[in-house]
Amino acid sequence: MVLLLPYGYRERGEMIRALVIDDEKPSRDELKFLLTEIEGLEISGEAGDGIEAVKLIAKLEPDIIFLDVQMPELSGIDLAENIQSMKNKPYIVFSTAYDSFAIKAFDLGAIDYILKPYSRDRIRKSIEKYKEFAAEGTGELADQLNEILTLYKNKERKTGFSRITVVKGENFHPLRPEDIVAVIAAGKKTRVVALNEEFEDHNTITHFEEILPKEIFFRSHRSYLINLDYIKKIGIWFNNTYQLTMENLDEKVPVSRSRVHDFRQLMSIE
Repeated sequence: MVLLLPYGYRERGEMIRALVIDDEKPSRDELKFLLTEIEGLEISGEAGDGIEAVKLIAKLEPDIIFLDVQMPELSGIDLAENIQSMKNKPYIVFSTAYDSFAIKAFDLGAIDYILKPYSRDRIRKSIEKYKEFAAEGTGELADQLNEILTLYKNKERKTGFSRITVVKGENFHPLRPEDIVAVIAAGKKTRVVALNEEFEDHNTITHFEEILPKEIFFRSHRSYLINLDYIKKIGIWFNNTYQLTMENLDEKVPVSRSRVHDFRQLMSIE
């Protein structure tokens, strides 16, 4: 068992030191603004990626970190696993956009998380929760964190691929499945739309459907395979079907009549 003890809990009157870790600056800025409203807490620093965060945690020794789950290079889950080997460990509050797998995993126990967009009340509750666990000791919390890490690692193993490699020009580009917004059939090529870039690949859309995790990817139409976590809006279309607005994709994505029933179940549409 790994014993998860925060950097020495602040005695009454001392400031709680927080570190914000997120690869998106607007998210970091929003969270920092909300944290500045909390009396008795100071922001020690911020990091835009997991590698930078490892260095800052060792240097700044924060009491609590707010850690984005989905980051490039070193994900929040990978970073949390890395932290467990450190002598002194900060209390971790995971932050995530709505991710059905993450929510189910975190709801298994006392592991704390906040959803984007952030809520003042929810952040305040996270600080209160930190104080409770810091005062009581957190051995049970460590066990639950290890369970979360195991669940994520098992998810990756079930997928079979932690990286998908596509070609652009003369270079190979590895992509994490969770960073792929949609895969679109386009004639003899297949478009792979990622968070920050788009690629063309020679593999078929069916190939991607077979290798990408079925927990988050859905074949909404013969020409579209989408990441459910990047749906921004579900619009009603003709014949009781839907058109989807996706992150980082200008075109609307159709849900064909043959896929409507499964889509409604996945999205809990009554």
